[in-house]
Amino acid sequence: MFKALKTSYKILLGIVIVLIIFRLMLPSIVKNYVNKELNDLPGYTGHVEDIDIHLLRGAYAIDGLVLKKRADTSSYPFLQINRTDLSIEWKQIIKGKLVGEVILDKPSIHILAETADLSKEPSKEHWTETLKDLMPLTINRLEVTNGKFTYLDRSSSPPIDLHIDSMRLTALNLANVEDSSSTKLPSTVSLSGTSVGQGH
Repeated sequence: MFKALKTSYKILLGIVIVLIIFRLMLPSIVKNYVNKELNDLPGYTGHVEDIDIHLLRGAYAIDGLVLKKRADTSSYPFLQINRTDLSIEWKQIIKGKLVGEVILDKPSIHILAETADLSKEPSKEHWTETLKDLMPLTINRLEVTNGKFTYLDRSSSPPIDLHIDSMRLTALNLANVEDSSSTKLPSTVSLSGTSVGQGH
């Protein structure tokens, strides 16, 4: 009997050790996967600095995401996000809906006129597929804090430098989650920011 208990204990200990090792390796595995997906996007190259996994709340966070156009030799990345938090929207779980929410902290989009060739941009399907790979759940809530948008045209005279700072965006019910009466609720979007000249 004691021998059987000892064997069971060893098996249980082995399982625990394997799970701990897997948990420690998981961020690196996910990081390599995300970097691969970004670099598979036609015309772009990208990377992330770090990945944090939060299993208990069904979430993971991406730190230091940078996406650049391959044809762009400038120091400006097309997209840069300080932190991206992707998680299950738990309040919708109570309603029987499995959807996700995404929070973008300090995202910056830089568009250079000389590289803004729409004919060479990835198709909508490419962007959608990449987004689905990064966030398998349907996104129901999107939040942006302290975002920035910049448009540069250095070939014009004088050079054009348009930007919007301190952007805040909240988009709710993007998945058209139904209420108890099975009526589809409208999506709501709130956007604010500070433009050139301090306009809002």
